Amino acid sequence: MKTMKLKVCLLICAITLFGFIHPFDLMAQIRTTVLPDAGFEERIEKVVNDIRLIDTHEHFSTEESVLQDSVFDFTHLFQQYIKDDLKSAGMSPTVFNMISNKNFSITDRWEMFKPFWDATRATGYGRIPLIAANDLYGIGDINDDTYLELSKRINDSMKPGWYKHVLKEKAGIDLSIVDVGHVQFDKDFYVHVERFDDFIYLFSASEIMGLGQTHGVEVNSLDDYVLALETAFQAGLEYNMVGVKSGLAYRRILKYDNVSKENAEEVFTKIVTRDSSLPRLSFESVKPLQDYMMHRVLDLADKHDLPVQLHTGLHAGNGNIITNSKPTHLNNLFHKYPDVEFCIFHSSYPYGGELSVLAKNFPNVFIDMCWTQVISPYYSERYLHEWLETVPANKIMAFGGDYQHVESVYAHSVMARRVVSKVLIEKVANGYITETEAIDIANRILRENAMEIFKLGGKSRDGSSLPALSEPGPMHDLWEMVKRDAGFIKNWMVIGPFDTDAEVHSPTVAPPGFEREYAPEKEIDFSKTYPGMNGEVEWKEVATRKSGMLDFNAIYYPNNGAIAYAYVEIESPDDRKALITLGSDDGARVWINRELVYSKHIWRGAVPDDELIDVQLKKGTNTLLVKVENRGAGWETIVRVVDPEGDLILSLPEQ
Repeated sequence: MKTMKLKVCLLICAITLFGFIHPFDLMAQIRTTVLPDAGFEERIEKVVNDIRLIDTHEHFSTEESVLQDSVFDFTHLFQQYIKDDLKSAGMSPTVFNMISNKNFSITDRWEMFKPFWDATRATGYGRIPLIAANDLYGIGDINDDTYLELSKRINDSMKPGWYKHVLKEKAGIDLSIVDVGHVQFDKDFYVHVERFDDFIYLFSASEIMGLGQTHGVEVNSLDDYVLALETAFQAGLEYNMVGVKSGLAYRRILKYDNVSKENAEEVFTKIVTRDSSLPRLSFESVKPLQDYMMHRVLDLADKHDLPVQLHTGLHAGNGNIITNSKPTHLNNLFHKYPDVEFCIFHSSYPYGGELSVLAKNFPNVFIDMCWTQVISPYYSERYLHEWLETVPANKIMAFGGDYQHVESVYAHSVMARRVVSKVLIEKVANGYITETEAIDIANRILRENAMEIFKLGGKSRDGSSLPALSEPGPMHDLWEMVKRDAGFIKNWMVIGPFDTDAEVHSPTVAPPGFEREYAPEKEIDFSKTYPGMNGEVEWKEVATRKSGMLDFNAIYYPNNGAIAYAYVEIESPDDRKALITLGSDDGARVWINRELVYSKHIWRGAVPDDELIDVQLKKGTNTLLVKVENRGAGWETIVRVVDPEGDLILSLPEQ
């Protein structure tokens, strides 16, 4: 009995002990590579500290506007996020305003400030003024003995050239992406994004008419209102905006449904004809119009190839509705706009796990860690560890200061570099990645990824500078079509469903119906009907979505275990070899002029250009027939004819 009690006691002690062990010690990563040479910690840290940063998100004004204030003191370092923690600790807004009012005695203001500062100095926000005081002003702590000298040094520093010293020399920032509206900036320091949230978050006719007036459009209809948005967007393009920002998570839920124009017009009419003396309409009443307008903003971002920054997760300030800003609310947008690059802000704190899944699964979803390191350095470390294991390293941006004052931007950059160094050093120490890999990742997440996404310095993500894509040949021809989103067949004749006759679904063994010769393989006669899976079937003319994806489920749903055919004709000016590309969900067979050129039974999703098929076209009319099986769930195909010179004509036959 004593032995058993001892074992139980030891087990409890072990559990208690492990409960206090850092999770990365408790769950050491698997070793996948050789262990590093001695001194790797210092080498990685030096590389990280030497990287010239691309700062993805800021709110600060120009140096000239800041220097208009004549007196500065210690409160200059406490004007933004730390203010939220001070209020959370019990400081009233009135007390904060009194502490910031330089007409009162600095000694009295410090005495009012000190107890709240002592309560908040250990938070991530609280570390920022301490780092700034130490590194920029040589003051090791902010306390009773130092606040006066700190105030003097801050005031003395506020001279022309301070921004360059702090941002360029101390923080090592090459460029900051600022979000302060439709303003042109010093291009040596900034590029900018613009918001169009006012066109989305609306409730009244006065808001609609006011935006129209601002942008020189008389708004009498929803089309006019969209024109006003397009005019505002064009003005942003002329100011060289590099992206679009939306912060509507502060004001509404981030779920933007796919709304028809007819539905949006009904709401628009209700708003503009409503008696202005009545209370404004509820959010639920106007949400369809708001959602419709968000989609119009994304249409413009798509058209002009601009990334979209979206606020998710924690809100600045106190007392907001956090569940409005879950990143998974945006899921349908990621699906509908596959060519729009969505930069998901603030690491979606506290929804880091959801963001992991979204960024892993969607090629157009990117993680932006702006603001995150000052919210919680530990959260930043924990999820950067996870993201480096789950998300391609070219989809993470690890620094955006998100501050109004350059001193805080500097301090945040210090924290961000420390987080990145710590995570990479741990991963190398565990043998998960090599030192070389860690250095490559550091350059990507602190600089190169942002340059590519925002197309800074001539960088881009499209690979167009690669020799294989720039030299003549099949890859070049396909790439020219991909760049222009061209060549997709968008009009088909379709017929189905026919039965696969699959008794047991198998990813390797084709069902009988996959290779069975149904009527469309024997003849193409649009006047006839044929026995199908659920009765007689006939040919139908179908236009695809904008993307070129032909969705059989939209025509025949529900029909798991079915077969369908799609037919089109290609006019060629001569005999020639050509390339067509295929994506299908699931397996497919393809005939050109009744000759089988492709056959594969497979379970997969439909992806553009998944398969490259060399074909021989004859002069005149060529027939293209595609047969697609469905195991279940998605049932689609997408076909591109690679024709960069535009010689080939895609058409439906006369019926």
